[in-house]
Amino acid sequence: MTYKNNYTDVLPSFNVAFDLSEDLVVRFAAARVMARPDYAKIAPQVSVTPSIYTGIGGNPQLDPYRANQFDLSAEWYYAPQSALTVAVFYKDILSYLVNETNEEMQRVETNTPDLSRCTSISGALYNCRFDITRPVNGPGGRNQGLEVAVQQPVWNGFGVQANYTYSDAKANNGDPIPGNSKHSYNLTGWYENDRFSARLSYNYRSKYFVDIDRAAQLNSASSKSLDASASFNVTENIALTADAVNLTDEILKFYSGTESRPRAYYRNGRVFYVGARLKF
Repeated sequence: MTYKNNYTDVLPSFNVAFDLSEDLVVRFAAARVMARPDYAKIAPQVSVTPSIYTGIGGNPQLDPYRANQFDLSAEWYYAPQSALTVAVFYKDILSYLVNETNEEMQRVETNTPDLSRCTSISGALYNCRFDITRPVNGPGGRNQGLEVAVQQPVWNGFGVQANYTYSDAKANNGDPIPGNSKHSYNLTGWYENDRFSARLSYNYRSKYFVDIDRAAQLNSASSKSLDASASFNVTENIALTADAVNLTDEILKFYSGTESRPRAYYRNGRVFYVGARLKF
């Protein structure tokens, strides 16, 4: 079977900055943006679980994510290597992606058919009603919020960075928008000189709606992570690097609608990377 889909987008953008003083800058930006779905979401395929008559599949008729977005920020460079930034944003979301479950007929081979769902074709081959979950374009919505960030050297190569984002997103029909945490923040301590640099970062995001899974809401509990990175310049052209992710070995928790109905726990463990960077 062959599927065809086409679309045309014009994506204008506008950016302007005003230097109110030597250390204070105000910026405004407006843009029409789009992002195409992942290939797996548009692949014309379906995978079924005959024992429970459910399945998941792609949707080749998906349109891209689209939004009109507006940003206004003020940046105060109050000291060398220091900055305080406050920004507000509004995104008019024209379309986004969310899973939807519908009943579809699928042809399967089974020796234990549910006769309330299946009709015989021949032998062990049956035509059965399955609850198939596929991505669809949501009804649109809006996302508005506030961002605050600060960077401050402390002493002799040491410094701190911190940022916080408040994001209030809602679909036009009142549903939550996938992937949106209302609160998130990062706190980073750093050290840097000509030879060596290191960072230690604590990251947090509040609970969020993931998607519709098996005809029910799938939510993620709040999550946090402690990560580290370091770099050592052996020469002007060679640097050794090391990174560590999830040093506190946090567990990701997912639930259905309410935290009293857990769906999955993932313990991904600590991850370490080492490498070298060459410049020619």
